[in-house]
Amino acid sequence: MTKAIGIDWKKGYLTEREISLIKLRKNRGEKIDLSPIYDANNKGYGFDLEKGQIKKGYDWLMNLYKSPRGKIRINCPYGYREIHVLETFEKITLVDFYDSGNSWVKFYVPYYRVIGKDNTFEYCVYGGVIHILG
Repeated sequence: MTKAIGIDWKKGYLTEREISLIKLRKNRGEKIDLSPIYDANNKGYGFDLEKGQIKKGYDWLMNLYKSPRGKIRINCPYGYREIHVLETFEKITLVDFYDSGNSWVKFYVPYYRVIGKDNTFEYCVYGGVIHILG
């Protein structure tokens, strides 16, 4: 049986707090109906995020790429494709929740898609490190 989680899916976007709530409940082992996210994936690139959260995510991703002075960081985690997507950035969407646990423990983290003008890449963050997944 799936549990209602009290999120208004009709508004068309998710806030940071709502994503944290979904993550918390999935990590508790509750069965949650995420069909609105999956339905949005079939129609496009994922479920939209709140505008403030998109800006926060973009700023964080760009900080991994370039220093505040505009120099490319030595430990930049991106390849050419990811850099191109960030330079032609349009939006970030929530795709799913990724199980970053091991054989014994499930640990779900949000799985995002960054959309550029003509390409995309997908990532999640766990262990304090960005992981490019696609």
